[in-house]
Formats: sequence, C-alpha cells, structure tokens
Amino acid sequence: MGTIGTVTAQNRNGERSRRQIVESFHEDGLEGVKGEFEKQNLDYTVTSTTLEEKQSEESEVTPEYGYDEDESEVQLMLAENSNHPDRIWATASMALEEVDPFADNYDGTDDAIGISFDDDHWSVVGSTSKTVNYPDGVEEEGEISFYSNSLEDGGLAANVDLPVDFYIRGVPYPPETTNVALMTELRNLDGVAGNIFATYVHNGGSGSIDSISGGAGPIDVALSGWDSTENFDIADDDNPDPYM
Repeated sequence: MGTIGTVTAQNRNGERSRRQIVESFHEDGLEGVKGEFEKQNLDYTVTSTTLEEKQSEESEVTPEYGYDEDESEVQLMLAENSNHPDRIWATASMALEEVDPFADNYDGTDDAIGISFDDDHWSVVGSTSKTVNYPDGVEEEGEISFYSNSLEDGGLAANVDLPVDFYIRGVPYPPETTNVALMTELRNLDGVAGNIFATYVHNGGSGSIDSISGGAGPIDVALSGWDSTENFDIADDDNPDPYM
C-alpha cells in the first residue's frame, strides 16, 4: 500500500506541475512558462531568429502588409519534462512588431504558427495550448484555433486571426504589437533527437489557408484565393538532445 500511495502522490504532483505550466502559458505566454520552469527547477533553452541571426533558408523576405518582418521575432523554447523522461515541452512564440503604415488587406487570410518535427522520432501527447495577446481596446479581437488536420510527417499548427486595432476608410490596421504562442508536450519514439522547428507565417490578401504540412523542417502553408499572399515566414530550430 505504501508503494501505491507514493505513486499516487507522484501522479498528483505531476498533474499539478503540468497544470501550473499551462496556466502560466495562458497568463503570460513564453515569459510565463519561463518563470514556471524556473520555479520547478526545469532546464530549458530558448533560441531566437533575432538573437542568433538565424533564419530558415526557405523564408521569403517580402514584407508588404501588416507587420514588419525585420522587427518581428520567432522563438523556440525546449524544456525537460520531469514527470515523463521520454517527453519534452516545446513552445513556439512569435512577437509581431512595427506596423506597415501602408498595409491593406491585412484582415483577410489567417496567419499560421507551428511546431514541426520528424514523426519517426516524435509525437504530440499530453497538453497542447495556444494563445494570442495584444493591447486592450482593439476594434476586433484576435483568435487562434488549432489547425483541424494532423500535419503530414509530424507537427502541430494553429490558424491565427489577428486583431484589428482600427479602420481607416475601410482599411484594417493591426495593433503595434501582437504576441502569438503555441505549446505542446512531445514524446520521443526511438531515442533519436532530431531537430524541433518553430515557424510563423504572416499572410495577406482575402483568401484562406488550404493546408499546412510539417515534418523535419519548417511548416509549409498552402493558400487558396486569387489574392492570397505569404508576406513572410520566419523559422528557428533547436536540438532537444539535452532533455532526453
């Protein structure tokens, strides 16, 4: 009975730990999760396209609408999972900054955020969470929803309907900053680390997302609609081997 009681207590502590991490994520995104990991003495690393001046070779540098690519930043945080040695925490966070004053068609096609990986090595398990944060007082609220289909070759993604701060002559303008984040637990399948990728795709036009695919690289987003356009995508990656 003593052994059963100990296991039950460990399970309860594990669920409490997971709940606190998820709550911190919803309260303050990536920064909230960092603080909670530190409270729980969990090791983590954060990589950033801006801090490391690293960008996906597949990125298209064509900032035309909405936010400025040069001022925006994607971050990937990987952390140990003390309750499950075969799992890690992965968080993708995007800070969208600096509004293009000549933006139009901003409020049409959704953006996309994703965490991708080789599905021979990893699978999504446990907790998955998403959030979008922006200043108070916007005219239209932003929304984030999980992409309905599983990502081919491995990953998790969400559609992002960005907020509208105000309209001028029918043209929507975004807030000065919007922060989007996606978090999940990943389980290792074969003892091989591979790399985990965080990607954000900022779109324009008035179409829609047709499909999102993952795998061992940044997510790929296919658009539908005659005027849909990918303004830019930013990706970063890291190796989770230290937490396996």
